[in-house]
Amino acid sequence: LVNAHYQTSPNDLLHLLQDEHCQIYVAQNNNEIVGVMLTVEEGNLDSNLVKDIQHGKRRPKGHLTPVTIINQLGYADVGALSTLRVMRIAVHPDLQGQGIGQQMLKLLEQTTAPHISYLSTSFGATEELIAFWKLSGFESIRLGSMRDAASGCYSLLMVRHCGSQQTWINEAKLLFEELLPLSAASTYPKLEPSLLRALLPTSVSTCPSNLTKRTLIECYAQGGNNFESVSVWIQQWLLQCGLADVSDLMLSKLFLNKDWSECAKQYGLPGRKQVEAQIRNELQVLIAKFTV
Repeated sequence: LVNAHYQTSPNDLLHLLQDEHCQIYVAQNNNEIVGVMLTVEEGNLDSNLVKDIQHGKRRPKGHLTPVTIINQLGYADVGALSTLRVMRIAVHPDLQGQGIGQQMLKLLEQTTAPHISYLSTSFGATEELIAFWKLSGFESIRLGSMRDAASGCYSLLMVRHCGSQQTWINEAKLLFEELLPLSAASTYPKLEPSLLRALLPTSVSTCPSNLTKRTLIECYAQGGNNFESVSVWIQQWLLQCGLADVSDLMLSKLFLNKDWSECAKQYGLPGRKQVEAQIRNELQVLIAKFTV
């Protein structure tokens, strides 16, 4: 655990031994530990405490996940549920990439006590970690607004069903995917485009679009109307089609609202004219791809 996470120190052993809500799991191969996972049980909060959390009057320690969900996402009923939060998970460096971590999470779900309604985790968001947790069925529902001073990462909260389906998880996931594009430029102006792509859906089954909006996008791609009159429609259209093939340049301009000079500097282009030409060329390719 110390090797795997910068915030873990041997002193954490004392906390582990003293906290009855913490549990540690190990994966073994020939009696040698190859993986380790640290969890803590949170939630099961009474209604009065939940109301105080809603109104910002109290923030009880040891309940990171439910407090965030109640206070920041508005799901008061979730406070009464119990969650098992995976605080740390680590696999021996020589054995990473072989599915050991995924198997540990799968077994955790299968052996979790019946009163646990959902699993959760919170970590400094990177593309690799998001991909790992997504592979285990976890959904992003909250991205912190401040970068961690030590890691430089935004904290991401992810959850998944455990046993019975939790309808609020699906709703929270959709609300997160709706909020992030709308708030990215103001709340996360320096968010890496690749991280934005990792947090949002990369593909959809259908790509409906208003005909007038679509015509404006097509005309812009061919050199027609100006960017300011069509940028919002391009953003909507890209979200409908998925961001898997959208470039970092396009994400920087459309979703993070970086000015033309900043985009030119970041992507090695002379100025706005060349940046806009690249955006228009990329739109032509995407339009051709998504035209049935």
